[in-house]
Amino acid sequence: KNLSGTYLFIQNKTNGYLLNTSGSFVSMTNFPTGPFVSGAVFLDTYIFIADTSNKIWNCNVGDPTTWDPLGYITFEQTQDTLVGIAKHLNYLIAFKQWTTEFFYDNANAVGSVLSPNSTATLEIGCASGNSIQQFEETVIWMSTSKEGGRTISLLEGLKPITISKKSIEEFLNASDLSHVYSWAYKISGHTFYGLVLTDQNVTLVY
Repeated sequence: KNLSGTYLFIQNKTNGYLLNTSGSFVSMTNFPTGPFVSGAVFLDTYIFIADTSNKIWNCNVGDPTTWDPLGYITFEQTQDTLVGIAKHLNYLIAFKQWTTEFFYDNANAVGSVLSPNSTATLEIGCASGNSIQQFEETVIWMSTSKEGGRTISLLEGLKPITISKKSIEEFLNASDLSHVYSWAYKISGHTFYGLVLTDQNVTLVY
C-alpha cells in the first residue's frame, strides 16, 4: 500500500514492512504478531492488517510507525475463520470462510476505529484469500458457501454478483487450493482478472 507517497507498506503473511521514500525500512512500534491473512487496507489514513486469530488491527491515525496494542476488532456476528481483507468504497471487507462482513471507520476513541455494518453481512465467504483483487469500484474473489460449491463473485455496491459459469466452476471445485494466485490488469480501457490454480496448471481470465 502506497501511503500518499510517504511510505510503502507491504506484508508477506508472516511480517509487515514499512519503507520510506528513500527505500529504507522504518521500524514500527507494537506492530502485531503474525501470521497474517491476505491483504492490507489503507482507509482514512489508517493501515489495517488482519491476523489468523480473527483480529483486524489498525495503526495510529496518520502514523503507520505506531500501533496501539488495543487497536483491533474481532468479529461480532459470526465466528468462522478470517481468510483475507480488502477495501471497497468506504468499507473494509473481512472475508471469512463462510461469511463476509463490512466495517467502517467510526472514529472510536478506544480500541479499533472500526465498527461493523451489521446489515450488510453476506452469507457467502472466500475459498482463498489469494483470490481477492480490488480495483476501481469493485472487488472480485473466489467465493464459497456452507451449501457447497465455489464461484467467482464480484461486488456491485454491497451486493455480490456471480460471474462464473458452470464450466469455470468445475475447475474451481476440483482445485485443492494448495497454491492460488490472482492478479488484476487494465489495458486500453479493459480490466482483466486472472486466477491461477497451480495444482491444475490452469489460469482463468475474466
